[in-house]
Amino acid sequence: MRLARLSPHDLSDMSDFPLDFTRAYGAPLAEADFRREPEDFVVDEKLAAPLNGEGEHVCVHVRKAGQNTQWLAKQLASFCGVKNRDVGYCGLKDRHALTTQWFSICLPKEAPSDWQVFEKQFPQNCVKVLQHIRHNKKLRPGDHQYNEFIIRVYPNSRDLDNFEKRFNTIKNCGVPNYFGEQRFGIEGGNLIEADELFSSWAPQKRKKMPSIIISAARSYLFNLVLSHRVKHGDWQEVVEGEVVSAGVQSPSGPLWGRGRNLAQMPLLQRETEILDRFNSWREALEHCGLSQERRDLSLLPDNMYYKRDEGLVEFGFRLPPGSYATSVLREFFVLKNSSGARSENSGQRGELNA
Repeated sequence: MRLARLSPHDLSDMSDFPLDFTRAYGAPLAEADFRREPEDFVVDEKLAAPLNGEGEHVCVHVRKAGQNTQWLAKQLASFCGVKNRDVGYCGLKDRHALTTQWFSICLPKEAPSDWQVFEKQFPQNCVKVLQHIRHNKKLRPGDHQYNEFIIRVYPNSRDLDNFEKRFNTIKNCGVPNYFGEQRFGIEGGNLIEADELFSSWAPQKRKKMPSIIISAARSYLFNLVLSHRVKHGDWQEVVEGEVVSAGVQSPSGPLWGRGRNLAQMPLLQRETEILDRFNSWREALEHCGLSQERRDLSLLPDNMYYKRDEGLVEFGFRLPPGSYATSVLREFFVLKNSSGARSENSGQRGELNA
């Protein structure tokens, strides 16, 4: 059975899987064109630790435009004569953007000496190897310290009332730490597929589900909890039952998996009620090899600034791994993606992490 089981309130705005999660600071200031050109969305990945210069992995620092991270990883594997699993990276970066990121390739012996040969496989200026260095470990998701963004948007109104006030509020107080809409695929396609899989899934079948579908479902449940907290005004407050992590109690929401929800009463009851209609999802996620985790409800951009010019606003900020620039921008504008695709990667499934 599809999610007709959701209440009319849950379904009031869209389809079975509404994606207009509650905004923290009221209605958007205006609509704005987004991603007219790859250069409008610039992402620079910064590693958490320096590469050590020796080891069986060759790490390449790549600048790419209009290219999918996973696809490019496969091209690197083919060029170097290794298996796809021998190529690692810290996170998926946006396709319709100008991005720099690191890839690691397991090459214990010889490595390519001329990376220009690799670059020539692509249209001019689409892929550029900026540097390469050996390292003793494969790069894995989350190994970077942060992503640095420079993003231009084009508002459809020149009169942006309260822009300065909202900017300062967000700079100082942060935004809800939503998973971005691209996580869920074009028109929420990943969630539709998840519901179809989970509705017919049973533990005894042991059917392996695509990781990106698992991730989308897990993220959606988190966003529903966060949206509820934002609506009730306590998404930045420590309420009774919050989880203590590393001796610190802070607002967080569930990333579903095996084991009990880590929250305590009465927050536990509240989250259970919010997700009550997703029992089949939660049951399936408990058998997907993931454990119960928590994710911060609040996201505070670092080094945030803006510049306003005739017809555009440029934002700059840094975000930690796993967070989304669109979750910051949506508190200012309704974003109209001019790239021609809702998903940040080729195909309909979207991205796994940032």
